[in-house]
Amino acid sequence: MNRQDLIDYKIDSEWLKDRIQEIEERKAILNRLTAIYSGDIKGSSKINDKVAEDLAELIDETSTYESTLQELEKKLVEIIEILDNMENKTYRNILFKTYIQGKNLTNVANEVKYDYVYTTRLHGYALKEFDKICEKYNMTIKVIE
Repeated sequence: MNRQDLIDYKIDSEWLKDRIQEIEERKAILNRLTAIYSGDIKGSSKINDKVAEDLAELIDETSTYESTLQELEKKLVEIIEILDNMENKTYRNILFKTYIQGKNLTNVANEVKYDYVYTTRLHGYALKEFDKICEKYNMTIKVIE
C-alpha cells in the first residue's frame, strides 16, 4: 500500500456511491412504472415484461457493485490500520478527512484550524509518513479493477 492507494480509495468510493445512487434512482422509476402499468391496459403484459427485465438487470448490476463495495471495505480496513499506526495525530486527521471522508484540503484546513498552505504542507508530510509505515509493515493491497 502507498499514497496512490489512498487516492484510488477516494476515487473508487466516490464512483461507487454515484453508481449506487444512479441504480437506486432507476429502480424507483421502474417501480413507479410498474405501479402505473399494473392494471389491465392493452399491451400491459409487454410493458410489465420489459419492466421485469430492467429490474432483473438492475439487480445484477447491484450485486456486481456489492462485491466492489466489499473490496472497498477491505481496503478501508487496511488504510485505517495504517492510519492508526501514525504517531502524529494531525497527519492522521488530515489523511482521514481527505481520503476517507472525501473532503478537499480547503475544508480540512478549516476543520483542523490551520491555513490552507500549512495544511497542504502537512498533507505532504503525512503522505510521506504513510508511505514509511507501509514500507515498514510491507503492506500490500489488491487494486480494484
